[in-house]
Amino acid sequence: MSDTRPANIEAVLSRLTNVKRDGDHWTADCPVPGHKHPAGHVTVKDLPTRAFIYHWPEGGHDWREIFAALGFNTLTYSTNGSKPDEQPFPKLSDAEAMALLKQSYGLTDATVKHFAIKPDHTAQAWTYRVAGGHRWKKYSRHGPGKYWSTKGTPNQLYGLADVENGTMEAWLVNGEPAVWVCWQAGIPAVCGIYGEGELPDDAVKDLKNKGGQVVNIIPDLDPAGKASALTYYNVLKADFKVKIRQLPEYLGEKADVADLFLWCHGEGFTKALSELPEVDRATVEKQVQESAKDRPGAVRLVHMKDVAPESVDWLWPPYIPKGKLTLLEGDPGIGKSWIGLAIATAVSLGRGLPGTQPTAPEKVLLASAEDGLGDTIRPRLDAMQADIGNVFAIEGPVDLSNGGLEVVKAYIETVGPVLVVIDPLVAYIGAGVDIHRANETRAIMAALADIAAKYHAAILAVRHLTKGSMTKAIYRGLGSIDLAAACRSVLLAGCDPEDSQKRGLVHIKSNLAPTGTAIGYELKDGRFFWKASCDLTAAKILAAENESAGTVRDEARSWLQDALQDGPVESKRLVAWAKQDGICKPTLDRAKKDLGYISRQNPEGVWFWAKSKQEPLPCAQKVDNLII
Repeated sequence: MSDTRPANIEAVLSRLTNVKRDGDHWTADCPVPGHKHPAGHVTVKDLPTRAFIYHWPEGGHDWREIFAALGFNTLTYSTNGSKPDEQPFPKLSDAEAMALLKQSYGLTDATVKHFAIKPDHTAQAWTYRVAGGHRWKKYSRHGPGKYWSTKGTPNQLYGLADVENGTMEAWLVNGEPAVWVCWQAGIPAVCGIYGEGELPDDAVKDLKNKGGQVVNIIPDLDPAGKASALTYYNVLKADFKVKIRQLPEYLGEKADVADLFLWCHGEGFTKALSELPEVDRATVEKQVQESAKDRPGAVRLVHMKDVAPESVDWLWPPYIPKGKLTLLEGDPGIGKSWIGLAIATAVSLGRGLPGTQPTAPEKVLLASAEDGLGDTIRPRLDAMQADIGNVFAIEGPVDLSNGGLEVVKAYIETVGPVLVVIDPLVAYIGAGVDIHRANETRAIMAALADIAAKYHAAILAVRHLTKGSMTKAIYRGLGSIDLAAACRSVLLAGCDPEDSQKRGLVHIKSNLAPTGTAIGYELKDGRFFWKASCDLTAAKILAAENESAGTVRDEARSWLQDALQDGPVESKRLVAWAKQDGICKPTLDRAKKDLGYISRQNPEGVWFWAKSKQEPLPCAQKVDNLII
């Protein structure tokens, strides 16, 4: 195979026949000559740094023949239609594993022998010699997997033994494969063995002992690689002349030195390396900061003298700040969706909300998973005389944990709303996220907060209350406390324990200003009305809910109905949720019996609670670290 360059989508599609677009992918005939089996087609997807090929091997051809027919050998593959980088690697013989290694990195037999590289089928990886033991690298060229080391392996510069004494100029690269290709080309290169940004304590001394005076740093093209270059620079600058060299962008956003070697087909690599442009530290730092702006939870060092003080901009002071997250909580049927639409109406008209003056009309973006746009939302907006021309809605499912954040950002950029309403929040977080676990919800809430700040929009998220017995309002929302912690303001909607028609909105959390007074509202004849300030408190609202909840067993039944409304749930996970909400296992078991719900095992042997035998059971999710 002559072409070892990283494959892109155009290159792959150009070598296939009968190519047809199907949504986000393409289908085509199998490229293996003589393959006429009707199921023997390939499906191609375009990933950021490579093409990804699914294929169905009916007819006797396997992935090696697919690669050979295409003329590529650095593609990620799947034999079962699973997600990229998650499929099991096929069992390879020693000869096949070594052939794949040499193809993947363009290595010679001499290089393989020099670095003592050999297959380790137990780890599905190659092992190679380092000081104090061996290390492993996964078979997949761009796939998952970290480096592991034997206990006690010293953190020394990998490749240093091959740098001759008197070498004045060395190359600091990232990853052992980059050292392999450099050695093969006769270039004195080293790397740390414990990840990007990590250099051994004696790295400076070791390089100085070799006679080094110049260190060329070649970071990977991804943000982590560039950030590590800054760390290396700071460690080495006092003892060496340090140059940061930049790989060409056309190699791909995660490319490394090994990719440059493949691109050059091994020939001309030394010249290409020496001609890499030098970039100053300030430029790299700016690149890192730019890449961090849209990354949720990104970390960077900021000098406070460079931070200009800002005053809080309000959509509805002190209840809803612009550029921040606000949470609206309450039981089903209390009117939370009406409140969200009432706020949207006022914004669309510039009418002003209770206690505020009229403003200029602004645009609103709605995301409603429970109410129909035509039969519920539009009639309610019309009843409140909203300016429909300023109101937009996201129609269809959006999973914030699986690409939905980009969808929301795109619509915000298109519409330019000052208010975004997500009703209810839990429906948009995604089925793959355990809303009761802080570590799973925190990333989504941080990303939403970043979006609110970037577009200076107020994001109002609606959440149901649990049926638990906690009396502190801030802990009563469904899911992790981190959902409320990420919001700068939290509002609680509820009614008076002595008069269910007396409803109010209570400000239970405010990080940016003193909490506001309770605001009354009324639902009457299919319309919503704001009322004057009322005397409702969070304690009164929760007292009314607890009184109406009846017995503990009634509460458990109601809780269980809510928990299983979207389908079966793993038994361990369900019991943990219930415990967090104050419902013990025996009470939950009695509620299950009262409702006629059942326990069933899926094909993996994992137990689920379900409403009936007819409900399909999902695959199990990992529950090893449930917080109980």
